[in-house]
Amino acid sequence: MHTTKHNMSNYNMNMKEAIQKFIDAFVKDGGNVNSKVSMGNYYVGITNDLDRRSKEHNATFIAVVTAKSKDAAVELEDKLGELGFDDGDRPGNGTDADSVNVIYLQKDQAHLRNM
Repeated sequence: MHTTKHNMSNYNMNMKEAIQKFIDAFVKDGGNVNSKVSMGNYYVGITNDLDRRSKEHNATFIAVVTAKSKDAAVELEDKLGELGFDDGDRPGNGTDADSVNVIYLQKDQAHLRNM
């Protein structure tokens, strides 16, 4: 089963609130919001299978938001990428139509090998 440091509730919020949830989790995890380098050490992505992605990345998610649709998930991922988080430069890449979970984790060497 996937693990999360800071469990985020389902997407019963607007986009601004969802972005703030990720920023709050980032700061709580020790991140510096004034540093793009610091933000770049965190990866955001989209998945339809939290357990599989947790195993693939061998990582604990810092935050997870379940969006109302794939389009909303892609929009959230894109906005987080614009702020400086690593979104792979292609929001929504490789996701299935039912991928609505936006995940967020700190990158480490094991994670970088699996990207």
